[in-house]
Amino acid sequence: MMGIRTRVNAINFMPKAACILQAAFAVFLIGCSQPFQKGEGDMQYKILTDKGGAHIGIDDFVSFSYIEEAEDGRVISSSDDFDARPALMFRERSAFKGDLFAGLGLLSEGDKAVFKINRDSLLHFSGRKKLAAVKGQYIVYRVKIGTVISRGNLSDQLFNNKIEGLRAAEINKARDREADKIADFAAAHDVHEGPANGLRYKVLKQGAGKKALPGDTVEVNYTAGFLSGKVFETTYRLVAEEAEVYNPLLPYKPMALTISGGAALSGFEQAMLMFPKGTEALLVIPSALAYGAQGNGSILPYTPVTCTISISDIKFQRSHD
Repeated sequence: MMGIRTRVNAINFMPKAACILQAAFAVFLIGCSQPFQKGEGDMQYKILTDKGGAHIGIDDFVSFSYIEEAEDGRVISSSDDFDARPALMFRERSAFKGDLFAGLGLLSEGDKAVFKINRDSLLHFSGRKKLAAVKGQYIVYRVKIGTVISRGNLSDQLFNNKIEGLRAAEINKARDREADKIADFAAAHDVHEGPANGLRYKVLKQGAGKKALPGDTVEVNYTAGFLSGKVFETTYRLVAEEAEVYNPLLPYKPMALTISGGAALSGFEQAMLMFPKGTEALLVIPSALAYGAQGNGSILPYTPVTCTISISDIKFQRSHD
């Protein structure tokens, strides 16, 4: 564990990440001139790729990639927010006529489509109050279907085995791709190699004085997020509000972290021993030094994280002479 609190992400507008996501979903641009068709309720849709397979049924299990946008193109969320891997879910019964579950029922394995879903209905039935800040009549979903596991007449055991097999395969892909994802991020942001264990860093402001040792207490502000740029935790109230992860129960002040003397320090804790007071740095922490192969809540297995830190003080347990 990193030694910092974990919460589920909220919706976040990320213009910079939107550019990356749009590049990844460039296939959707091919169908820009294709008109939307009228679906059930107030849904509008256009199918860009139709593989002609069996449509996704109620209770089928689906892997898919998506971008959720406002009508002006601003990204609200995507399947890449937490890590670059598909979302996994069951197709549930519709909460309202013309919702995204109804849209998924028009698609089959390998299909690509764009849906416009009524914003007010989404706001009402999903309880996602932050959608109230999104302007326009519709929320736009750009969807690419991966694997579909049909419920059909499969026994519960066989159906669940297939689902667990798909989940395991996606976890293995994430494990195998993690090093490349970190290397790409490090190259793009000029982040240097750190210790041999995989922790990387870039000093943004050089501090001065003695570094902490095990047993000392470091007071540090931080902002933790994913390689996508999405923030999931911070000690800064304004950052939390902007990233829409504000929690009124949190104090939003520097965290006082006493560093243990054990060998199994998280990447975050290790970094506290690397820099003196006044240092500001960007950390890239591999999953092995963060949330590991199990993940934690919204943080999926084998997910690398980033953390910007600002060390405001070090309380030394004893003299460092």
